[in-house]
Amino acid sequence: LDEEVGLGGAAPRSPLSSSLGRALFVARADYRGDEALLSVPLAGGAATRLNPLHARGPEQGRVWSYASTPDGEQVVYLADQEHVGHLDLYAVPSDGSAAPLRLHDADSWSARVPLPDQTVDAEGASFRLTATGTHVVHLADPDANERHELFLAALDASSPALALGSGEGVLRGFALEPAGTQVVFLRSDEANVSALWRVPRDASAAPTRLSGARVAGGDVEAFT
Repeated sequence: LDEEVGLGGAAPRSPLSSSLGRALFVARADYRGDEALLSVPLAGGAATRLNPLHARGPEQGRVWSYASTPDGEQVVYLADQEHVGHLDLYAVPSDGSAAPLRLHDADSWSARVPLPDQTVDAEGASFRLTATGTHVVHLADPDANERHELFLAALDASSPALALGSGEGVLRGFALEPAGTQVVFLRSDEANVSALWRVPRDASAAPTRLSGARVAGGDVEAFT
Protein backbone atom coordinates (compact mmCIF):
# COMPACT_ATOMS: atom_id res chain seq x y z
CA LEU A 1 0.00 0.00 0.00
CA ASP A 2 2.80 2.43 0.76
CA GLU A 3 4.73 4.40 -1.78
CA GLU A 4 8.41 3.70 -2.36
CA VAL A 5 10.64 5.23 0.29
CA GLY A 6 13.98 6.51 -0.91
CA LEU A 7 17.47 5.95 0.47
CA GLY A 8 17.60 7.17 4.04
CA GLY A 9 13.84 7.69 4.11
CA ALA A 10 11.57 6.73 6.96
CA ALA A 11 9.36 3.70 6.72
CA PRO A 12 5.63 4.22 7.35
CA ARG A 13 4.85 4.52 11.06
CA SER A 14 1.72 4.22 13.19
CA PRO A 15 -0.71 3.04 10.49
CA LEU A 16 -4.35 3.79 11.26
CA SER A 17 -7.27 2.27 9.39
CA SER A 18 -10.66 3.95 9.29
CA SER A 19 -14.25 2.97 8.69
CA LEU A 20 -13.92 4.56 5.26
CA GLY A 21 -11.43 1.92 4.17
CA ARG A 22 -8.27 4.02 4.26
CA ALA A 23 -4.97 3.77 6.11
CA LEU A 24 -2.82 6.66 7.30
CA PHE A 25 0.93 6.76 7.63
CA VAL A 26 3.83 9.19 7.72
CA ALA A 27 6.86 8.82 5.44
CA ARG A 28 9.57 10.88 3.81
CA ALA A 29 11.36 10.46 0.49
CA ASP A 30 14.88 10.64 1.96
CA TYR A 31 16.74 11.78 5.07
CA ARG A 32 16.65 15.41 3.91
CA GLY A 33 13.00 15.56 3.04
CA ASP A 34 10.01 16.79 4.96
CA GLU A 35 7.49 14.31 6.33
CA ALA A 36 4.33 13.56 4.39
CA LEU A 37 1.08 12.47 6.00
CA LEU A 38 -0.34 10.00 3.49
CA SER A 39 -3.73 8.35 3.06
CA VAL A 40 -4.14 5.23 0.95
CA PRO A 41 -7.17 3.03 0.16
CA LEU A 42 -7.01 -0.35 1.88
CA ALA A 43 -8.22 -1.87 -1.37
CA GLY A 44 -5.10 -0.55 -3.09
CA GLY A 45 -4.38 2.51 -5.17
CA ALA A 46 -2.36 5.69 -5.09
CA ALA A 47 -1.58 7.38 -1.79
CA THR A 48 -2.82 10.95 -1.28
CA ARG A 49 -0.72 13.51 0.58
CA LEU A 50 -2.80 15.30 3.22
CA ASN A 51 -0.34 17.96 4.43
CA PRO A 52 1.31 20.53 2.16
CA LEU A 53 5.04 21.02 1.72
CA HIS A 54 6.59 23.27 4.34
CA ALA A 55 6.46 26.97 3.48
CA ARG A 56 10.29 27.16 3.53
CA GLY A 57 10.81 24.28 1.14
CA PRO A 58 10.86 20.47 0.92
CA GLU A 59 13.71 20.02 3.40
CA GLN A 60 11.70 21.37 6.34
CA GLY A 61 8.67 20.26 8.29
CA ARG A 62 7.62 17.29 10.37
CA VAL A 63 4.33 15.64 11.27
CA TRP A 64 4.66 14.92 14.99
CA SER A 65 1.43 13.05 15.64
CA TYR A 66 -1.98 12.44 14.10
CA ALA A 67 -5.34 10.76 14.77
CA SER A 68 -8.50 10.11 12.77
CA THR A 69 -12.05 10.90 13.91
CA PRO A 70 -14.27 7.94 14.86
CA ASP A 71 -16.05 8.03 11.49
CA GLY A 72 -12.73 8.16 9.64
CA GLU A 73 -13.68 11.26 7.68
CA GLN A 74 -11.24 13.73 9.25
CA VAL A 75 -7.63 13.58 10.37
CA VAL A 76 -6.15 15.89 12.99
CA TYR A 77 -2.38 16.28 12.94
CA LEU A 78 0.30 18.26 14.74
CA ALA A 79 2.99 19.76 12.49
CA ASP A 80 5.36 22.68 12.02
CA GLN A 81 4.46 23.11 8.36
CA GLU A 82 4.51 26.93 8.35
CA HIS A 83 7.19 27.92 10.86
CA VAL A 84 10.03 25.58 11.83
CA GLY A 85 9.60 24.54 15.45
CA HIS A 86 6.21 26.27 15.81
CA LEU A 87 3.62 23.52 16.11
CA ASP A 88 0.02 23.95 15.00
CA LEU A 89 -2.97 21.64 14.91
CA TYR A 90 -4.68 21.04 11.56
CA ALA A 91 -7.77 19.15 10.43
CA VAL A 92 -8.05 17.68 6.93
CA PRO A 93 -10.41 15.24 5.16
CA SER A 94 -8.91 11.74 5.19
CA ASP A 95 -9.29 11.47 1.41
CA GLY A 96 -7.50 14.77 0.77
CA SER A 97 -10.57 16.32 -0.87
CA ALA A 98 -9.93 19.70 0.79
CA ALA A 99 -6.97 21.63 2.10
CA PRO A 100 -6.09 21.40 5.80
CA LEU A 101 -7.63 23.89 8.22
CA ARG A 102 -5.41 25.41 10.88
CA LEU A 103 -7.52 25.18 14.00
CA HIS A 104 -6.39 28.57 15.30
CA ASP A 105 -5.33 31.98 14.06
CA ALA A 106 -1.83 32.44 12.74
CA ASP A 107 0.77 33.69 15.24
CA SER A 108 -1.48 32.85 18.17
CA TRP A 109 -0.80 30.53 21.09
CA SER A 110 -1.61 27.65 18.73
CA ALA A 111 1.97 27.91 17.50
CA ARG A 112 3.03 26.74 20.96
CA VAL A 113 1.33 23.36 21.14
CA PRO A 114 3.91 21.18 22.91
CA LEU A 115 5.77 18.32 21.31
CA PRO A 116 4.17 14.94 21.94
CA ASP A 117 5.76 12.78 24.60
CA GLN A 118 6.18 9.36 23.01
CA THR A 119 6.72 7.82 26.45
CA VAL A 120 3.05 8.50 27.26
CA ASP A 121 1.33 6.69 24.39
CA ALA A 122 1.32 6.40 20.61
CA GLU A 123 -0.35 9.77 20.13
CA GLY A 124 1.83 11.53 22.66
CA ALA A 125 -1.22 13.04 24.36
CA SER A 126 -0.64 16.60 23.15
CA PHE A 127 -4.24 16.34 21.90
CA ARG A 128 -7.30 14.11 22.20
CA LEU A 129 -10.29 13.91 19.87
CA THR A 130 -13.76 13.91 21.39
CA ALA A 131 -15.97 10.84 20.88
CA THR A 132 -18.15 12.75 18.41
CA GLY A 133 -15.14 13.72 16.31
CA THR A 134 -16.23 17.35 16.14
CA HIS A 135 -13.72 18.83 18.59
CA VAL A 136 -10.22 18.28 19.89
CA VAL A 137 -8.91 18.89 23.41
CA HIS A 138 -5.27 19.88 23.44
CA LEU A 139 -2.45 21.48 25.35
CA ALA A 140 -1.04 24.89 24.54
CA ASP A 141 1.26 27.45 26.10
CA PRO A 142 -0.43 30.86 25.73
CA ASP A 143 2.13 32.65 27.89
CA ALA A 144 5.16 30.94 26.30
CA ASN A 145 6.44 29.98 29.74
CA GLU A 146 6.51 26.18 29.25
CA ARG A 147 3.49 25.76 31.56
CA HIS A 148 0.67 24.34 29.49
CA GLU A 149 -3.10 24.73 29.71
CA LEU A 150 -6.06 22.85 28.22
CA PHE A 151 -8.10 24.16 25.28
CA LEU A 152 -11.01 22.90 23.19
CA ALA A 153 -11.05 23.58 19.43
CA ALA A 154 -13.68 22.81 16.78
CA LEU A 155 -12.43 20.77 13.83
CA ASP A 156 -14.21 23.06 11.38
CA ALA A 157 -12.43 26.10 12.90
CA SER A 158 -15.81 27.81 13.10
CA SER A 159 -15.22 29.37 16.52
CA PRO A 160 -12.30 30.52 18.65
CA ALA A 161 -10.65 27.95 20.87
CA LEU A 162 -12.10 27.65 24.35
CA ALA A 163 -9.82 27.79 27.38
CA LEU A 164 -11.04 25.15 29.82
CA GLY A 165 -9.78 26.99 32.90
CA SER A 166 -7.41 24.17 33.80
CA GLY A 167 -4.75 26.53 35.05
CA GLU A 168 -1.07 26.34 34.14
CA GLY A 169 1.15 23.32 34.55
CA VAL A 170 -0.99 20.62 32.88
CA LEU A 171 1.13 17.59 32.00
CA ARG A 172 0.99 15.43 28.89
CA GLY A 173 -1.12 12.32 29.28
CA PHE A 174 -4.53 13.88 30.01
CA ALA A 175 -7.66 11.90 29.14
CA LEU A 176 -11.34 12.30 28.29
CA GLU A 177 -13.65 10.22 30.47
CA PRO A 178 -15.90 7.77 28.55
CA ALA A 179 -18.94 10.05 28.35
CA GLY A 180 -16.70 12.80 26.97
CA THR A 181 -17.99 15.51 29.28
CA GLN A 182 -14.96 15.70 31.59
CA VAL A 183 -11.22 16.01 31.06
CA VAL A 184 -8.98 14.34 33.65
CA PHE A 185 -5.43 15.62 33.96
CA LEU A 186 -2.35 16.01 36.10
CA ARG A 187 -1.26 19.53 36.95
CA SER A 188 1.96 20.52 38.64
CA ASP A 189 2.37 23.60 40.80
CA GLU A 190 5.29 26.00 40.92
CA ALA A 191 7.14 23.55 43.19
CA ASN A 192 6.65 20.78 40.57
CA VAL A 193 4.30 18.84 42.85
CA SER A 194 1.53 17.17 40.82
CA ALA A 195 -2.12 16.52 41.67
CA LEU A 196 -5.02 14.90 39.78
CA TRP A 197 -7.83 17.17 38.54
CA ARG A 198 -10.89 17.13 36.32
CA VAL A 199 -12.66 19.93 34.44
CA PRO A 200 -15.84 20.02 32.31
CA ARG A 201 -15.12 19.88 28.58
CA ASP A 202 -17.36 22.93 28.08
CA ALA A 203 -15.60 24.95 30.81
CA SER A 204 -18.91 25.31 32.65
CA ALA A 205 -17.27 24.90 36.07
CA ALA A 206 -13.94 25.34 37.76
CA PRO A 207 -11.55 22.35 37.97
CA THR A 208 -12.12 19.85 40.79
CA ARG A 209 -9.19 18.28 42.58
CA LEU A 210 -9.51 14.48 42.67
CA SER A 211 -6.38 13.47 44.57
CA GLY A 212 -6.52 13.98 48.32
CA ALA A 213 -3.99 15.34 50.74
CA ARG A 214 -0.54 13.83 50.46
CA VAL A 215 2.28 13.31 52.90
CA ALA A 216 5.08 15.82 52.83
CA GLY A 217 6.95 15.45 49.57
CA GLY A 218 4.20 13.28 48.06
CA ASP A 219 3.30 13.49 44.39
CA VAL A 220 0.86 12.01 41.86
CA GLU A 221 2.89 10.63 38.97
CA ALA A 222 0.28 8.86 36.80
CA PHE A 223 -3.34 7.77 36.53
CA THR A 224 -5.35 5.16 34.60
